[in-house]
Amino acid sequence: MIGLKLGSQNAIVLNSYKAVAELFDKRGGIYSSRPQSYVTDALVGFKDVHILLLPYGNTWRHQRKLLQGFLNVNAIGAVLPIQTAEASHSLYQLLKEPQGWYDHIRRYSTAVILASVYGQRGKRFDSPRVQALYEVQDRWNEMIEPATAPPVEDFPILKYLPEFICTWKRKVRAIRHGQKSLYFALLEETRQKVREGKTDCFMAKLLAKQEEIQMDDEHLAHLCGIFMEAGSDTTASVLLTFILAMASHPQVLKKAQEELDSICGPDRSPNWDDCKQLTYMPAIINELVNMAKIAWAFDIVPEKQPVDVDIRTAFTEGMVTTPLNFPVDFKARSTMHAAIVEKEFKAADSFLAKLED
Repeated sequence: MIGLKLGSQNAIVLNSYKAVAELFDKRGGIYSSRPQSYVTDALVGFKDVHILLLPYGNTWRHQRKLLQGFLNVNAIGAVLPIQTAEASHSLYQLLKEPQGWYDHIRRYSTAVILASVYGQRGKRFDSPRVQALYEVQDRWNEMIEPATAPPVEDFPILKYLPEFICTWKRKVRAIRHGQKSLYFALLEETRQKVREGKTDCFMAKLLAKQEEIQMDDEHLAHLCGIFMEAGSDTTASVLLTFILAMASHPQVLKKAQEELDSICGPDRSPNWDDCKQLTYMPAIINELVNMAKIAWAFDIVPEKQPVDVDIRTAFTEGMVTTPLNFPVDFKARSTMHAAIVEKEFKAADSFLAKLED
């Protein structure tokens, strides 16, 4: 362990897995709490509404318990039909508009959260809610990134300087307004759908027992908003990295396709029931079926070789590192594969239509 002095703050650097496991795993109840941060507190209006920023305590435990109600085995089982349908929709987009692959993947990750948490569709990447989420999330990540966040914790006097000197204060206010506007709009839209009996999403379940769980609208809006933050750009980053990996290692994709063909053939795409039979595909990535569908349906062909995979030039900078967009084509492996993609898209579109106004 190494101790550092950063302005008025003390920092400890852990340089071994053993030290990390000992302090954060075995003694996590002592050492895993969040330190207070003026910038992140300002982003949520100095309120205890965002579980990511909360220290250990009763409020954190209460919110964690509610979130686990969405993440347990039974609840996840209810999300699978939505995830499968949105994956089929994305396959169809890749088949018909391969040049827009980057945004199709980003749409998918957000659409699953919109549908399962709020009972709404994110049918295209340019859908208002999908765009609003990425805009808010990009600005949020930029503000809390250690290299760009103002060093207020190190030099507390900075918090007292006026806004015309500290332009970051204006940015914080704008981010807070954008995030709050989005989350409250989604809350009210879900509440209206509940009144009309049109949705049974996670937010609807919380609204039905809002008094019992003692959550006001602001806490409820941010509690569900954390799913948007956690499940959009981070999930998209994993999926985009898979595309980059398969484009740069076609021999790996070929081997995965051989395994999938032995189980599914060309007559259907993979589903969750196939997971226990897969051995090579899980070794590629833990996002089993979502990635398996793409590997089953398409040959991923880059426009030029070699594909740049250098972390310094092929990826974005920031807290969430994502491959940069690069020219690649998605070629259906056969007319049968293309036909199945279209067939499953029609079934998925019919299933997801209930989420549209």
